[in-house]
Amino acid sequence: MLAYCLVLVNRLSAGKGSTAPAAAITNGMNMKRTLVTRVPLVEIALACLLLVGACGPGNDESQGGEQRDAEIEQALREAALNPTSDAYVTLSLLYHKRAQYQDCIEMCKRAIELDPKNAVAYNNMCSAYVTMGEIEKAIAACTRALEIDPNFELARNNLAWASSEKERVK
Repeated sequence: MLAYCLVLVNRLSAGKGSTAPAAAITNGMNMKRTLVTRVPLVEIALACLLLVGACGPGNDESQGGEQRDAEIEQALREAALNPTSDAYVTLSLLYHKRAQYQDCIEMCKRAIELDPKNAVAYNNMCSAYVTMGEIEKAIAACTRALEIDPNFELARNNLAWASSEKERVK
C-alpha cells in the first residue's frame, strides 16, 4: 500500500496527470465500495496515506503511541505559532487517524473560523460525525463542503456514506 501511495505522490509531483480513471473507492470505515468517475490523484494519495497511517506499522499502542503523541504535540506547537486553517486541518487528520473524533471536529471548527471556505475541514468533520453516529451533522458538513467545491470527490463519497448510514438506521 505504501508503495502505491508513493507512486501516486511521484505522479503528482512529476505532473503526470491530475486524475485517475474510474475506480471503485473503498470506504475504510465500513469497507463499502463506491464507484466514482474520475478521482483527483491528490485525493487518492491522501486517502492512501491515511490508510497507511491507520493500518501500518507503528499504529498499535505498544509501538507507536508515544510517537503519535509527539506528532500531535508538534502539530499543536506549529498551529500555536502559525494558526492557519491548514494547520488545523492537519491536526484534524491526526486526531481522526487516532479515533479522537471530537478533537478532530474541534480542529475543523478552528480551521473554518480562519477560512470559512475550507472544504477539506468540512469533509473531515463529516467523516468524524458519521463515525460518531451524528449523521445529520455529517450530512450538513459534507453538503457544505460540496457547496464550496462541487468537484470534491472525497466529500461526495463521504456524503454518500453518511446518506447510506442514515438509510441504514431508519
